[in-house]
Amino acid sequence: MKVAVTGVNGFVGQHLVRELTDHGHAVIGMGLGAVGGAIGSLLSDYVDVDLRKHWPLVKCQAVVHLAALSAVEPSFKDPQRYIESNSAPMTHLGEALLSMSRRVRVLAVSTGAVYGTSANSPLDEGAPTIPTSPYIVSKLLTEAQGAYYRQRGLDILVMRPFNHIGPGQGAGFLLPDLVSGVRNWMLTGAAVRAGNLSTRRDYTDVRDVVRAYRLALEASEVNAAILNVCSGKAISGHELFDAVSDALGTSCQPDILVDKSKLRPGDPGEIRGDNTAIRTILGWQPSIDPLQTVRDVVNSGHR
Repeated sequence: MKVAVTGVNGFVGQHLVRELTDHGHAVIGMGLGAVGGAIGSLLSDYVDVDLRKHWPLVKCQAVVHLAALSAVEPSFKDPQRYIESNSAPMTHLGEALLSMSRRVRVLAVSTGAVYGTSANSPLDEGAPTIPTSPYIVSKLLTEAQGAYYRQRGLDILVMRPFNHIGPGQGAGFLLPDLVSGVRNWMLTGAAVRAGNLSTRRDYTDVRDVVRAYRLALEASEVNAAILNVCSGKAISGHELFDAVSDALGTSCQPDILVDKSKLRPGDPGEIRGDNTAIRTILGWQPSIDPLQTVRDVVNSGHR
């Protein structure tokens, strides 16, 4: 199968390229600027394109649409930019596919953060969604666009991954920030700056997440419009912190300094997803324990 992957230069995109090519699929990468990382040699083609302006002419059997502005905090400062930047590519993609005679399966990657609450945890695909930030507004909008184009006859499946972690994830996310913070403490003695580590979240290794995407592409039929990608379990920031300290071989517990800029008012104490649907439909379940992921992040580079 020839698969077009948008946002191919990102954290998830690079893992997805490896997953697809390891299983015999050809990948057309799409991104802004030159292809990044070590994936260039794995791509059958690469298109430097601004998807906010148009959808390029590519021949493929499937699309995984990852490209999006994805940081939550900056969305409050420039909400319209997030809404326009994240919705325009979906419009161009949908309209381009409507003009084609061949059927193309599209995975529109959203986020489990659209639920925004732990009131009915574990959260299944029917749980209420809450627009808690302009970023979430933009993702709910792209989901609505996906539903519209699905009604027009396109084969569009919305994937809602919950928190995913793994090798290669950049700064600004909890696990890589904890790793860099503990390493800095080991060198300088400076306290590790973090937000509320008592909150519990549903973490899945990115390598398991991209395996779910591959299975969704390969399935002959997917009898669902939306699928959660999650572990069904929640672990706390403190547990991740302890795992990082253990993996780095610290002789004692590093000091933690609460960084108020990392705190979010009304942040739920626990968010946990329900993965019943994806287990039933695709036979997928996570295979890598989050504590193993921590060790891999610390020890094995960016693979």
